[in-house]
Amino acid sequence: MIKRLAIALFCATTVYAADIYVDYNTGKEHNSGSKDSPLPTFHHALEKVKPGDTVYILPSDKPIRDHISICNLSGTPDAPVTVDGMNNIFLGTVPVTPEDWREVSPGLYRKKIVTGRNWSSRFYLTFDGRINRMGRLQKAAASGKSLKKPAELAPGEWTVVIGRQVPSKEPHPHFETEYFVRLPEGRQLENSGVEEPLVEKPSGVLIDGKVSHIVLRNMIVRNFINDGYNIHGECTGIHFENIAAVDCGDDAVSAHEKCSISVKNLVAIGCSTVVCHVQEAVAAHENVYAERISGRELYLTAGTNNTFRNIYMFADSFSGSLWMTGKAHDRQKGRVENLYMIYNNPRAVFAEKHRGVADIKYANVQIAGTEQVMKRDGIHLVEPDAIRGRIETARKDLFALFGGNLEKAL
Repeated sequence: MIKRLAIALFCATTVYAADIYVDYNTGKEHNSGSKDSPLPTFHHALEKVKPGDTVYILPSDKPIRDHISICNLSGTPDAPVTVDGMNNIFLGTVPVTPEDWREVSPGLYRKKIVTGRNWSSRFYLTFDGRINRMGRLQKAAASGKSLKKPAELAPGEWTVVIGRQVPSKEPHPHFETEYFVRLPEGRQLENSGVEEPLVEKPSGVLIDGKVSHIVLRNMIVRNFINDGYNIHGECTGIHFENIAAVDCGDDAVSAHEKCSISVKNLVAIGCSTVVCHVQEAVAAHENVYAERISGRELYLTAGTNNTFRNIYMFADSFSGSLWMTGKAHDRQKGRVENLYMIYNNPRAVFAEKHRGVADIKYANVQIAGTEQVMKRDGIHLVEPDAIRGRIETARKDLFALFGGNLEKAL
């Protein structure tokens, strides 16, 4: 009798995990979510998710114009909610359209909107899939670079004109804003190959609110105006594995407030930073490759606590590591172990910069391509050829995790 009662109690409290499938090409809203009857979007899958479930985004033969948004959803330590992107490419831009862009002179088009300066400073256009920032970079000395006047634009260039401030319920000031683009020679707007970022879906993955025990893996995000992976609110136990961010307007990965995350196997290419963690965020990173970072490779503010292990970079920015505490009493903590970085800019600086107290430990940090490196135990200047092979091997190994799709995203 006791044995039967124990079995009954176990069955009553056991959570049975389910697999939920999404197919952006063939899924239907009223499908069951099985592999043979997939749902049409990740949003529809969220309505069915419970702790222990795994959502699979079935492979698409073209980029998916959507993002992954998770708000106030939690798994448990023993039964996390898992999202498997199955190496799909999620795209944060949409084609420019005559409904939004009007021709003001031959080949020159204008779009009028009301927006905050934070979005206009991150704005860009893509031409045949290639990003054009017009020299404007987030989190870099060039972020305030003057843009051209509309009449000065060459084919394949764009600019922005900020007008008067208008009333807004948003916390940041909003302004009348005009965007201009001059199309490449011989193209009409409808088939121009020009795309603009979708502000309504600013980050490839957005995790917000009260969220815990989420695993997100096997995903590529590209051309989102904000971050590749953005974490806000009360988020704990968030784990990313096998993820990539390509040509996003701000950070590849950014954690805020008191969120705690872990990242394993990250590729960051063409973003403003590899990571930018702020406030009291805690983040652990393992196996990271980066190239073409426009702002700062590692940007950590306030009282964050971060660990980095096995980091490989071809660095293009002026600051390979910029640790900044927001206030004099803030204490920055961290550890950097096995970092291999070749600077393409000899004026680059690898140094801590902060107003508070930084307690950063370094072990086997090897820097090449610049002489401007701080003197700390564990940091060594080396010749580029001494570490180039190691970095290239790491790049090859991490790219292989995405089954050839990451090459398609570049």
